[in-house]
Amino acid sequence: MNIIIKNPIFQIGYDKDNKNTYKIFFNSYNEAIIKSITKTKIILGATTTEKYNTLTFKATSLQTFEEYQKDIEKETGEKKINYESILKMTHNLAAQLNYLIINNSKTFLGYSPENLIVIDKNKYIYLSNEYLLDIDDEQVIITFPFSQSDFLLSPELLNIKEIPSFINYKVTYFSFGYLILYALLGDDNLINNTEKTIQEKIKFQMETTSIKNTKLYWLLKRCLVEETKNRSILFI
Repeated sequence: MNIIIKNPIFQIGYDKDNKNTYKIFFNSYNEAIIKSITKTKIILGATTTEKYNTLTFKATSLQTFEEYQKDIEKETGEKKINYESILKMTHNLAAQLNYLIINNSKTFLGYSPENLIVIDKNKYIYLSNEYLLDIDDEQVIITFPFSQSDFLLSPELLNIKEIPSFINYKVTYFSFGYLILYALLGDDNLINNTEKTIQEKIKFQMETTSIKNTKLYWLLKRCLVEETKNRSILFI
């Protein structure tokens, strides 16, 4: 097995004898994440093990999101992802998150571009259990410290002064919208923020984006509202 991607959470490699067979190796039991990919049919024909620490599937290519952006930049001169691809990314990641919430009562505290994987340049999966939290009565409990470099933070997380702390599970919707907006714009300045500029930069980009008043624009607006419990992921 040739390992092509490696981080503390997972490794990805392909079969030496068949480069179209990929395996994702998780560092621990990961049934929720694996089923959020297979049951939603983001990847068709994928198989796993009884220990739920390996996912095997066929593909012609697999990249980190950063590698995917670099390929787009070579072709177009910009990191921006086209509208149709953004819609597919939004659909895939929303389906994965919805599965975790509905079937496992779990949600991500936030999203990081580093854990976003692109398969065949048209399938998008999020691989991380580091900040995957249990939902109890629409709340998640934060019992560990985190920093702005760990994932794309929602504004309310910046206000947490002590742990443990409880917060509405829709905290992740802001980070979800934040990730999609970043992918759409391809602007690294959007994620290299100081604590005081996150909302200002996002608001400015939303009001000047070329997708203004499209269905995607309104989806992002619903994700990025200030009041946590009022957020939603709806494409209407």
